[in-house]
Amino acid sequence: MFPDSPDRDDAYRSWSTCGLGSSVTTEDRREIVPGMTMISSTSLTLCALDAEKATLDMVVRNRVEGGPTEFPPTEILQEIEIPAVRPPPASAGHGSGSGAEADGSGGIWEVTPAPLQAGPKDPTEKNGEEMLVIAGRSIPCRWFEHTTDVGGRRLVLKVWLSDQIPGGRARSEVRGDGDAPPALTTVVVSFLKK
Repeated sequence: MFPDSPDRDDAYRSWSTCGLGSSVTTEDRREIVPGMTMISSTSLTLCALDAEKATLDMVVRNRVEGGPTEFPPTEILQEIEIPAVRPPPASAGHGSGSGAEADGSGGIWEVTPAPLQAGPKDPTEKNGEEMLVIAGRSIPCRWFEHTTDVGGRRLVLKVWLSDQIPGGRARSEVRGDGDAPPALTTVVVSFLKK
């Protein structure tokens, strides 16, 4: 829809190929304490698009399952803007997700991603292609994996991207050391590209 140029932000670029009303819903699950799981559902809908920015309506619903106490679900409604040109990064980082406080209230955290592109000589980065089944459909995806050390703990971030999904992100995982299950997995549960 808008000219593709190297200084355009990847997030904007992935929404700029969509029509108004295009949407994506993701879900992530995270065990906050043994037997208690925080489930966060995030829905993004494209409501405005021009050469300067993409504007999205965002609805985040958090709920807690398990545990000795019931927590009421929470809902956050917000309008977000994705600029066409990425501002200079303050610090490199990757990821997004949700968190929970001891009282069950949740919040959204997002780190503005530096481009996830593997350097040819960087052994901590890998990439490839893979078919994923997303919302019942086989979707070809590109994936990028980055390994880093955070506070003495090795973390692996893997992100799957597809041009068929509004926003571009099909799945993401953050894993710790060893064969432990992912600490945070975010999957697309539904999408509509107009």
